[in-house]
Amino acid sequence: MEALREQIGEILRGWLIPISISLDQLGITPNQVSFAGAALSLGSGWLITQDRLIWAALVFLLGSSLDLLDGTLARATSQSTQTGAVLDSTLDRVSEGVVFIAIGYLFAQRGQLLDMVLVFSAALTGFLVSYVRARAEAVGIQCTVGSVVRPERVLILSLGMLFDQLAIAIYVLLILSCVTLIQRLRFILNVSHQD
Repeated sequence: MEALREQIGEILRGWLIPISISLDQLGITPNQVSFAGAALSLGSGWLITQDRLIWAALVFLLGSSLDLLDGTLARATSQSTQTGAVLDSTLDRVSEGVVFIAIGYLFAQRGQLLDMVLVFSAALTGFLVSYVRARAEAVGIQCTVGSVVRPERVLILSLGMLFDQLAIAIYVLLILSCVTLIQRLRFILNVSHQD
């Protein structure tokens, strides 16, 4: 899974380099692209609360695609910094959080209270997946293993919106995020036993 994810990422980055160069010529910075992606996710969240799910999915996909673009722009123009990486990662969490909150609100409006609880469980588990990686890297362990990371979470949520099957998307996301969390924790424990 990880190798396939890397191959797809490389292909997409190859397509994004010409766009990145054009953005740089216009004076647009990677941080501006990151903020634009977060703003689009906020718009997607609002559309979800209005039960306009197809538009919400399209806006969410567009905003999330900027997450690839900001990193490509930073590398292509030698503007990659540690603070930019922290800002990008923070805005990614904010973007996902807003979408999860909006889905929870929609479920509450529909009277789907169990599904609302599961939304927040899926959000927490997804954030823990990212947190475990960040903590592992802070102590020098490269931890990218796992079945579902941000691109897959975005895809699952977007498909749930497009087909008005958000509850199913949340169930799938919760299960796969739990699996990924366990995979990462096992990986870290195995690495620590080898030291």
